[in-house]
Amino acid sequence: MTRRRRFILGFVVVAAAVVLLGSLRDRGTNEDTERGNVGEGARAGADKSAEDARLEEVDELVEVEAGTDCQALGEVDRTRCSGFLVDDQERAWVIEDLDDGPAVAFYRRESSTAWRRLLRVSAADGDFDEVGTLLQDVTGDGRAEIAFGFRRDGELEVDVVEPDGVVIFHLDVGEGSVAGGDGVLLVDRPDGDGWRREEVAVVRGLLQTDEVGPVDEPAEDGI
Repeated sequence: MTRRRRFILGFVVVAAAVVLLGSLRDRGTNEDTERGNVGEGARAGADKSAEDARLEEVDELVEVEAGTDCQALGEVDRTRCSGFLVDDQERAWVIEDLDDGPAVAFYRRESSTAWRRLLRVSAADGDFDEVGTLLQDVTGDGRAEIAFGFRRDGELEVDVVEPDGVVIFHLDVGEGSVAGGDGVLLVDRPDGDGWRREEVAVVRGLLQTDEVGPVDEPAEDGI
């Protein structure tokens, strides 16, 4: 091999090494950015592990009369509920207003005469006195998640549940409210004479919180 060819070959090898190192550095930067989004969410009160969730997983079959709706899953005149379809199978949240406080459950219909209870919690073991719900796709998969808001003495906590009955993340909001936005949850907290808003969603499997800034009032139809 001539000296000129050895020089050209060495130059090509060095250039390839520089490109490879640059690619690895960019990849690390992107991963750090995504992890940073999770960190920002955690500092804002978003716990992606859902370890602090109020709702507890259960697996209980509940039989009902044929032709009844989700009202049959609770006590007469004490039950609020709503059903919705996911992949042609009905789901329902149920809130019973009992003497010792509300009881909450999430169900999947198994047949015309049976539902399966997937999640539950009651005020007796959950330390809350008000419950609100909203449907919102926050993962971008085209299926609505359900957010359960638990309030006690003005402090709000939220469990966000997949249609399969799994709590995917928990928000410790404190004072404030949570409403549905365009593929996100809008978290509004008091800030001086106004409010400060954040947007929370799951992006590429990571919980992400983005600061929106001050707003005049909290979003409508919040929990």
